Amino acid sequence: MTTWLSQTNLPALTLSYILIGACVCLGLDYQDLPTSTPGILVNSSFVPDLQWTQVIEGTVRGAGQVYGCPGFASSCLILAAILLFSPTMFLQACLGTMVGSLCGVLMQPNDLHRVYRGDYGRHSLLTALSLGGFFFVLNFYSSLVALTGAVLSAFIFQAMLKINMPVLTVPHVVTTLVLLHTRMRGGLIKRIDLVYLTFPEMHRIHPTEVNTTSYDSDTEFLTMSFETGSNNVSVKGKYISECIKVNTYTVIMSYTVCPYFHVN
Repeated sequence: MTTWLSQTNLPALTLSYILIGACVCLGLDYQDLPTSTPGILVNSSFVPDLQWTQVIEGTVRGAGQVYGCPGFASSCLILAAILLFSPTMFLQACLGTMVGSLCGVLMQPNDLHRVYRGDYGRHSLLTALSLGGFFFVLNFYSSLVALTGAVLSAFIFQAMLKINMPVLTVPHVVTTLVLLHTRMRGGLIKRIDLVYLTFPEMHRIHPTEVNTTSYDSDTEFLTMSFETGSNNVSVKGKYISECIKVNTYTVIMSYTVCPYFHVN
């Protein structure tokens, strides 16, 4: 899947996981999200009181839901890690999960438990984080695309709940792949070539270098590089090493640190 999509310069994201996970969930009749909310009466005539403090808490929990650690403390830890890596990604993550939670309040007023738990925030967080500075150079217009993606992710999540389908990461992946085709005249929205993906701050500092959208062969891929100050850094070596480090640290944190902060 990754090889096939790389020919179109689109990221595979978790598309292969969705295809396999959906087949497994449908085959085993397994729901990745509970269909009922314990302790809460859900019907069209009963609307519980909206607790904004719990909505804010659910906004934070959206970050923890991405890693399966919905506790408030673990979610704060994950947001702190995002802030340490990239302040831009942190701001977009907060924007996304906040927009998703507000959409959940508007679309599902009689079942706010999902909002309080962070279910609506996680998909919008991933979409806003992806479009608002990572795959696009951050500016006003790409921020609007990220905001649109956050809203659309929440709507897709709500639609999948209605038809009782496995959600997995479908809202984030579908929305991101669709909006990555966004174009504006005058180059107001600049999409980053997959070869040059690093982090949003670098994308803004070197918009010309990272916005190259065509390369002819593997040889060119190996030799292309961009200037960082006085040093000429190899793109492929840095990209692969950073991916390995980030994924290794993420797995270690998810399985060792976060369980101790799993506070409901």
